[in-house]
Amino acid sequence: QTSHTGLGFSGYDKEGKPVWDVCKNVHLLDVEFGTNIRAVVNGWNVTTSLWLRRVCYDRVPPSFVASPNMTVWMLSAMWHGFYPSYYLTFVCCGFITEAARKMRRLLHHHFQTDPVKKRLYDVVTAVTTLFFTDFTAICFQLLFLDKCLQLWSYFLYIPFVMVVVVSCIPIPGDYKTTRIGTKQSQE
Repeated sequence: QTSHTGLGFSGYDKEGKPVWDVCKNVHLLDVEFGTNIRAVVNGWNVTTSLWLRRVCYDRVPPSFVASPNMTVWMLSAMWHGFYPSYYLTFVCCGFITEAARKMRRLLHHHFQTDPVKKRLYDVVTAVTTLFFTDFTAICFQLLFLDKCLQLWSYFLYIPFVMVVVVSCIPIPGDYKTTRIGTKQSQE
């Protein structure tokens, strides 16, 4: 138990109560009910996500051939090992992240005027995130490329094709068009 040794102690909150969250590495509600894949991933492996952001994402130069997002997912794939399904999982997650960002830029503001619409938007994005996360993460468990492709064939590859197409469509305010020299478009 880390609280007995003091390893989880991070200081005191505004009310002077001790905070024991240094060793907390999972935010379960974010993982289970995240409204986008970024929230799910950041909730799953908190310190690793912070490390990847500082070491990889923030350091990818604007002229680099791949987006910082895809670079982080590829680094994660290499870190996990060399099963082809790992690369399929993480590359697909990169496309899902890009597609979700673009869909958010296009749709989010339309649902923020009314509390009911906002809640509906949150529910739909949470369910969509859950579907795409499960669709992708199953490959991580199956390990072998032929099994992953066989499973995806039952869906006619439609979810994968959807995220690739959406992530490749240029939209105003897209990361590639606003990133150079700024961090304003990073979410």
